[in-house]
Amino acid sequence: MRGSFNTRVKGGLFAALLFTLSAPGVATAASFPSTPPKPAQAKNFTLPDTQTFQLDNGLSVTFIPYGSTPKTTLVLQFATGNADDGETPHISDLTFELLSQGTKAASAGELARRASSMGGQIETSVSMNSSYLSMDVLSEFAQPAAQLMAELVTTSTFPKASLERAVANHWREIQVSQSRPQGQSMQAFYTHMYPDHPYGVVYPTQSALQKITQEDIIKFARSQLVAGNAHLYVAGRFDANALKSKIEDDFSVMIAGDTDKNTLPMPAVPVPALLKVERPGAVQTTVRLGQRTIPMSDEDYIPLQVTNTLLGGMFSSRITQNIREDKGYTYSPRSSLYSYKGVSVWFEAADIDAPSTGEALNEIISEIRGVQQTPPPAWELDGVKNYMSGLFVLRNSSRTGLISQLISLDVNGLPRSRLTNYISMVNDVDAASVSKVASDYLDLSTMSLVVVGDPALLEEELKQVNALPVVTKEDE
Repeated sequence: MRGSFNTRVKGGLFAALLFTLSAPGVATAASFPSTPPKPAQAKNFTLPDTQTFQLDNGLSVTFIPYGSTPKTTLVLQFATGNADDGETPHISDLTFELLSQGTKAASAGELARRASSMGGQIETSVSMNSSYLSMDVLSEFAQPAAQLMAELVTTSTFPKASLERAVANHWREIQVSQSRPQGQSMQAFYTHMYPDHPYGVVYPTQSALQKITQEDIIKFARSQLVAGNAHLYVAGRFDANALKSKIEDDFSVMIAGDTDKNTLPMPAVPVPALLKVERPGAVQTTVRLGQRTIPMSDEDYIPLQVTNTLLGGMFSSRITQNIREDKGYTYSPRSSLYSYKGVSVWFEAADIDAPSTGEALNEIISEIRGVQQTPPPAWELDGVKNYMSGLFVLRNSSRTGLISQLISLDVNGLPRSRLTNYISMVNDVDAASVSKVASDYLDLSTMSLVVVGDPALLEEELKQVNALPVVTKEDE
């Protein structure tokens, strides 16, 4: 009976489908257009109604009602990072790592259990200009999460044993990174771009790390983890009035602190150089070609973002298609426009099959010159804009992503309109502007080149690169 029933059902559905497809006025495969419709242009992002207030001690707080999922993300951002490490490189990394290792009232295990009972965990991270303490919890625990975060930044004890363990782990991670050609090229590049400046310190030495004491950590925390230096962002679903009252109670004990900083002046733009890092026997050459460029606040920054994306910032970019897809010189080339507060760098990075190093560099140079000399066609530029718009929408599609966008604006002193009008600003970039910013800010005569590879091969490969001044000058 079961087989007979299934046969009848399938037969009935199939007959109905045939009738539908053959009925007059119903579209069939043959009647569909041969080309898909052009996608609609992405719309500008609408920022939810945010509420920002400030406590008497100077702590800024921003509420962002967002989404329908019963979750709340809290990010306590401090305007401090590796740029403020001074004579103790990476002390900020160690300080934030130790925040959750014990307070006056709770051990590391107890703190972790409290966080997990809220459906989340305590997370910290450090960048050059900012550092973060964050939690992502179920909405009903938004207030206890805020309380826990306040306890961490006001009563952490930074245990000595935890510091010793953190230093050992941190140094092992650094050793691993320094042993890789990508880490070596990054170190050489940033040290050259920002000489004698915190922006140029990628890795501390082992002795510098081991000299950091518990007293150093406590002193750093007291000077940097202060209310006047902090901004609490809360995104998701939460009771705003109740949470505001809780934050005012729990964070009022934070000291205001001295927020005046002795900001080091930016070093002069470095002289273009060819920097070689030897890796005898390496089957690949890791290259990084680039230069310092304009800060995020510059009016040409978004056109430069578009140009970067077209050149090497997405999988279908010109450089990637050329040296990966067409010629197979490398697997994962990519260009980047990377910003710190007040300045940026642009670079193309790739791990190239060693015997193809010279040819690949020539192709990279050719693609840069091509954009400078000839504005891109409309179809290509539209594809770049659609990619950037889609990526932007994705970045704003989560609580954490939206908070990250707001922090980036605040750190760089940019208005909220940069967020809400970003897609329009991208779409306003025309082909002539792409060529102009490529000429103005991607100047091959001022670029530096880092090459990490087998010295026996590099000498011959670099002789093929005749269009890059730093290489020909070196050969002379």
